[in-house]
Amino acid sequence: VTEKEFHALEYIMRPLDLYQRAYMRTHIIDNLLKSGIEVTVVGAGWNEYNGEGKEHLHILSSSGIDIDQTIKLMGDSKIVINNTNIMDGLHERILSAMLAQSVCVTNSYNLLNNFFQNNRDFITYSLDELELLPNIISAILADSQKSEQIAKNGYQAALKSHTWVHRGEQIVSWALNHHPFTY
Repeated sequence: VTEKEFHALEYIMRPLDLYQRAYMRTHIIDNLLKSGIEVTVVGAGWNEYNGEGKEHLHILSSSGIDIDQTIKLMGDSKIVINNTNIMDGLHERILSAMLAQSVCVTNSYNLLNNFFQNNRDFITYSLDELELLPNIISAILADSQKSEQIAKNGYQAALKSHTWVHRGEQIVSWALNHHPFTY
């Protein structure tokens, strides 16, 4: 598509994208809370949550936090859960979680497996089987030695090729040399 067509599609698809992410995020958190797993969140709307397991929900901020606070929070967390519908890209949150040395738990998608190894550098779950996510999270929390190793592996893998410095150098090279962009 042309750039103009892309922007038109983006305009049409943005509300659907936002709805899907909000729906999935709520569904993911809902499954964890119902299972008795403690969940900490940041962002608007959570103070209105009235579902089963509400006593396990911890809201740090109803208005959101800046990126520096987000990265610090990731580093203070054992697990960072990601949900993306960018199936052919690489979401910054995954890399930030790894670089913060937390266990990144994300839905699986194409490009991720080109750079990292599931169950070694990160953990995946299926959006089609969200009922299994509480078991995955519980297993991570139950085995601190394994989870610390996954966090360490993810950190090393992301540090090797996926920092903002790496990405900036790739973008500059792409722009100056007109090479096709690759990660």
